[in-house]
Amino acid sequence: MRNERGIASWGQLAEMFQFAHEIAERGMLSQGSMAAKILEAADRGEITKVQCPVLMTGYLAPSLDTTISVIANAIWLFVTNPDQWDLLREDSSRVKFAFNEAIRLESPIGCFSKATTEDAQVADVGIPKGARLLVMYASANRDERRWDRAEEFDITREVSSHLDFDYGVHACVGMGLARLEGIAVLSALVTKVERLELRAPVRKLNNLIRSFASLPTRVIAA
Repeated sequence: MRNERGIASWGQLAEMFQFAHEIAERGMLSQGSMAAKILEAADRGEITKVQCPVLMTGYLAPSLDTTISVIANAIWLFVTNPDQWDLLREDSSRVKFAFNEAIRLESPIGCFSKATTEDAQVADVGIPKGARLLVMYASANRDERRWDRAEEFDITREVSSHLDFDYGVHACVGMGLARLEGIAVLSALVTKVERLELRAPVRKLNNLIRSFASLPTRVIAA
């Protein structure tokens, strides 16, 4: 599921959607699984059949580039802000705050395209129905009107209201899985690692996902 740069291509993502369509149509699901419950919700009329494969794929996606990227971004943030790593080691209960803060500051998805379904007004700007917009999550997550010291990495701040998982009907179906994976990695590291050191990290060139092509890390055991 990766091209030479480590990013799932659009063709491969299309294959994932097709696979989700097939298992949704055939009912090839484990009883009691999250995907099976999506189909049950469709049978009850709570969602449409068309939404089923989209929701299933939305749950699969966090196991791919976005969660991998934000974990790497979090490690990079802790290496470049060692005082924050010390704070987390002193109080590991803040690991959830730390993961959310890493998502806010180093948003794995910088932007996404949306289309307006009706005429809208944002501040002094009129937006016509059918307009194509670029929603800048990374910019909103560093908006100084919302966040004090927006450019600083601070694991003590309450930051669950960042925009990377979106809201309402557009909320990421896989956000729970993404949080589970990220928090599990940080929790394991903070109990066993005194210090993290990096050796020549290389940023990945991509217009959508903010991540690293390589992040050589030396781990100093506690």
